[in-house]
Amino acid sequence: MPVVQELCDRTIIINKGTVVVDEKVENLLNLFQTKAYSIKLGERLNSRQKEELLLTFPLSTYTENSLQAIVDVNLERSEDIYKLFDIFKMEATLVESIDRTTIDFEQVFLQIVKGEKQYAIV
Repeated sequence: MPVVQELCDRTIIINKGTVVVDEKVENLLNLFQTKAYSIKLGERLNSRQKEELLLTFPLSTYTENSLQAIVDVNLERSEDIYKLFDIFKMEATLVESIDRTTIDFEQVFLQIVKGEKQYAIV
């Protein structure tokens, strides 16, 4: 997917034999990029929190080391931030930082193919 992002101007995505996207790569990236965040936590999530995170935000990624964790998530709607923080609040998980991130074409592709993102390009 990085090759598509770097070399292609336009892409067509076919899912189950149906064209679901015929659009400029740049437009797709701009559409999905607006609400992508990387959140550094002061501690690891427990199993219940991890399960809820993946159920609520199936395309999120969660990585941890012995002391902390990082959640990378793309929020579809601004109010989804409250759902995310409710997951952290379950166990009073400390949030150390929140950074806006850039989304790559692979993440866009997965959201489109999984049908989890309804979009309209104007």
